[in-house]
Amino acid sequence: MLDLNFVRENLPLVEEKLRQRGMDPAAVLKDFREVDVCRRQAITGAETMKARRNQASEEIAKLKKAGQDASAQMAETKQLREQIQEKERAANELEVRLREILAGIPNIPHESVPVGKGTEDNVEVRRWGTPPKFDFIPKPHWELGEQLGVLDLERAAKLSGARFAVYWDLGARMERHGAPAHPGSLLFLARWQDLPVLGMPTCGMFSQATTFDLVLPRLLAGEAIANAEIAALGHGGLLSREMAYRFPPYRAGAARGELE
Repeated sequence: MLDLNFVRENLPLVEEKLRQRGMDPAAVLKDFREVDVCRRQAITGAETMKARRNQASEEIAKLKKAGQDASAQMAETKQLREQIQEKERAANELEVRLREILAGIPNIPHESVPVGKGTEDNVEVRRWGTPPKFDFIPKPHWELGEQLGVLDLERAAKLSGARFAVYWDLGARMERHGAPAHPGSLLFLARWQDLPVLGMPTCGMFSQATTFDLVLPRLLAGEAIANAEIAALGHGGLLSREMAYRFPPYRAGAARGELE
């Protein structure tokens, strides 16, 4: 998600980059500008009222100390408290609306990316090796995959969206996607013919040990790991972000794969 301050301070740039992606800025950004202004006004209003409430509280203390009537100031602080709550509630609602809009804004392309309407406008940056030559017109992999019955692009588009594929038979067979353990809950295990295909979760880039480290050694040892074995990794209840321990357990600074 793009940073709020970046979008606010570079709104014309964001609009132009959306147009370059073939998107309508008005449809993507919606009422971002108005919501942002109203939210900041609500926050500023609440802070101003808090300052006045603090000042009134000091006046009340002085009046009471002097034995004078402070009922007017007390009534004002009560009214200010209610108004502050209204402003903060409005600011929170606008914050939710703002986050919804930001979540719908895609990443903007880098300035070095050529602008185009389709793949035919792509620019070749570099080439490695020599393309093979055939005495026939080769078919792209998506056509071959569907003809061989190993790729199902239509089904994948309904499940995940464009540019995904469901693999069948010789393509691969999914054994398990998702593990009831953390970190590494997005681990997947598939099979291609008799060979296991293990997908490392993204947390493998920054966690010292994940479910990947639990499953990979067993696969290398020749164990038949499948859906039931991965499902059995989870036990003992749920873990929250506030808890001090993670599964698999590891010490701070431990080397990758080194469990306690």
